[in-house]
Amino acid sequence: MLPEGFRWHRRYEYDSGPNAVFCGSKIVAYLDQRIDGTWFARMDNRTRPCSSYEAGRAGCEAWVARHQDRLRVAAAEYEARLPMRSWLPRTSSTPLR
Repeated sequence: MLPEGFRWHRRYEYDSGPNAVFCGSKIVAYLDQRIDGTWFARMDNRTRPCSSYEAGRAGCEAWVARHQDRLRVAAAEYEARLPMRSWLPRTSSTPLR
C-alpha cells in the first residue's frame, strides 16, 4: 500500500493500466514490460528485474514507503521548477488581462 500523497496511474496516455507511481505530477517509479514479456521496475534511475507485474508493484510500493520523505522533497522541487501554466484558472479574484 502506498503512503498518502502517492498514487498509481498510467505513465502516459497509451498505457493499458496503472504502471507508474506519482507524487504530485512527478513519476517516482514505474513498471514496464520488455519485448520478451518479462517485467522490470525503474526507481532512482536503476532498473530492477521483476518476476511478475504484481511482484514489481509490491516492490515499488515497499521502495516508495522507505524513501517517501526524500521523494516528497524531490517532487516539490520538480513542481516548483515547472513553468507557469497560463491556461489554468487563477486562485485570485483578479481578472486576466
